[in-house]
Amino acid sequence: EWTGIQPFAANARVLNPKHGFIDNWNNKPTPGMTNTDTLLWSRLNHVDAITERLDAKPALTAQEVWNVNQWSSYANENFRYFEPLIREAARSSSDRRLQEVAAALAAWDGQEVDPSHSGVYSASGMTIFTEWLSEALNKMYGPVLPEKYLGGCHSRIASVNCADWPGIGVEVLYFALANGKTGSPVPEYDFLRGTKPGDFILETLRQTDRTLTAKYGQDVSAWLTPAKPKVWETVGPLGEPWSS
Repeated sequence: EWTGIQPFAANARVLNPKHGFIDNWNNKPTPGMTNTDTLLWSRLNHVDAITERLDAKPALTAQEVWNVNQWSSYANENFRYFEPLIREAARSSSDRRLQEVAAALAAWDGQEVDPSHSGVYSASGMTIFTEWLSEALNKMYGPVLPEKYLGGCHSRIASVNCADWPGIGVEVLYFALANGKTGSPVPEYDFLRGTKPGDFILETLRQTDRTLTAKYGQDVSAWLTPAKPKVWETVGPLGEPWSS
């Protein structure tokens, strides 16, 4: 029988929390606790996908509680943080094409779904956001970090330019672009190299438009990403077997 590694009194605990629920997704259980998970969670934390659903209503039916799991499972883990920054930057631009691209992105609900089983995700906003985030990460880190840290999502080294999940690279990009507006820290190093956050966003959004137009054509609504089926691996990230 496991007796634990610390006294029960040292565990995070709460009785009848004021906001009415407890939710967790690998994050710290309370701000003062040490997070023993392997990822460096920060302001960008995918538990927010759960929290925003629970915060939406004062009470949920049993079915709505079940639906929280489904919503969270399909939620893009970065979209909710960057979309307001992109929308604000696009609003300051007189470029109608950029406004069209930004509007398609803002119309997306952040859900990576293919409800009709068409083989592509249902919203061009997903394609725009994923491409923009990749462009932004490469533009910010490419000139200043060694190539071995720029392996994207397929590298086994801790890459900073993977746009598919929260990570230290995405977090620092957010801090740089938010520039303290949301109470988050401002990086000590100027990764934007003198460029204003809004101008950086517009520049990378313009490159996103060029890239996707060349790939899919001029019609923004046709920019639909092929759906990726989930593959359940029998080995872990380091190649060790963890299931049959």
